[in-house]
Amino acid sequence: MTPLELAKMRLTIPRLAQLRQWDWVPGRSCRVPYRPDSNASGSVLDQGMLLHDFASGETHDAPGVLALVEGISNQAACRLFIELAGVTAGLCALPPPARRTAARREAARIKPQLPYLSAPNAAEIKQIARLRGIGIEGVTLAVRRRFLYVTRLHGIRCWALTDPDSWLCQLRSLDGAPFAKRDGGTFKARTWSGSWGAWPLGCGSIKKAPNVALVEGGGDFLAACHFIEIEGASERCAPVGMLGAGNRIPNATLKYFQGKRVRIFAHVDKPQENGKQPGYEAAALWEAQLSAAGAIATTYDLSGLHQADGSAVKDLNDLARLSVDDFEANPELSSVMTF
Repeated sequence: MTPLELAKMRLTIPRLAQLRQWDWVPGRSCRVPYRPDSNASGSVLDQGMLLHDFASGETHDAPGVLALVEGISNQAACRLFIELAGVTAGLCALPPPARRTAARREAARIKPQLPYLSAPNAAEIKQIARLRGIGIEGVTLAVRRRFLYVTRLHGIRCWALTDPDSWLCQLRSLDGAPFAKRDGGTFKARTWSGSWGAWPLGCGSIKKAPNVALVEGGGDFLAACHFIEIEGASERCAPVGMLGAGNRIPNATLKYFQGKRVRIFAHVDKPQENGKQPGYEAAALWEAQLSAAGAIATTYDLSGLHQADGSAVKDLNDLARLSVDDFEANPELSSVMTF
């Protein structure tokens, strides 16, 4: 471990701001400290390790923020940051205990016992395509790549997403109706018991594909298969799904993305009452993780687009229902899986 790596583990961005007495209050929704910002364009992520700037789309680590706020070079900022963190060369070989513990937990995982899964028949493929508003070609690709199956949950016929690694399985009903809770509530998707919820669905199937379409949620995963197939990009682009905005990409899986070009399709969220935008925040975190792991990661912005019925496009699945006017005005949307 280098002195800079150890310093980053020791000194968070909020603590750095406190040490340097910046006139700034960091948080999940905050202004950025290095320029006038009246719109709270920033968000401190990854337990204080990163700052995402929604206005510029950039994500900065602590030394990068230090350089911007104090107007010094990146090299000078790194030297000062190491000094502020109290790191000396003799300590650089000590890995942080928290990361060692996390690695042990990941290594000790046991694969879940998945339900009986079968390939959907032609009628079920059409039903899933109609339900998601995509072409049967994309659904067929998901079946062919061993991502999509059908099964039953408490007598309800479901479509299920998993991958050949079998760490994760998520179910939704074939008729599109939500599942009922005992307390009277409902939920749209059921993650199978014992699943590794943070597993990037399809990451082990990337293989030689130079490009990766990283999406959030099962519906967008099928939509990614749809766009990959209709663009003729199945050999050069692989779909990967994070089935939840709250999930961090596990360290053990980052190796699959090294050297790949990754396009992240963020969910377009309206700010919540607390100012959070889970879809954007998740995309920013994943982009930072992937970039640090050696991938060329960027986030694709779907905001400002409209579906054929006039409603806003909020995710990649909605893009399959794009209005003719928006499609004609944005010719690049005919090749979203080419990057």
